[in-house]
Amino acid sequence: MLILDWVSMGFLRIVSLITGMVLIFRDYYMEGEENERRFVYLVLLFVFSMWILIVSPNLLRVILG
Repeated sequence: MLILDWVSMGFLRIVSLITGMVLIFRDYYMEGEENERRFVYLVLLFVFSMWILIVSPNLLRVILG
């Protein structure tokens, strides 16, 4: 079960917007860095856990998120 009301959708949009800005900034800041791919994976893992925290209705999924 997921909570998908207008508040959670707003938070999901804000998290996605901030993630997009971080990934755009990464293009300029980490140009030529050897661990750039790892950084992207870690950011996306963090965003996925934030999405779980936002839409989960029970405590067990919040702890996993």
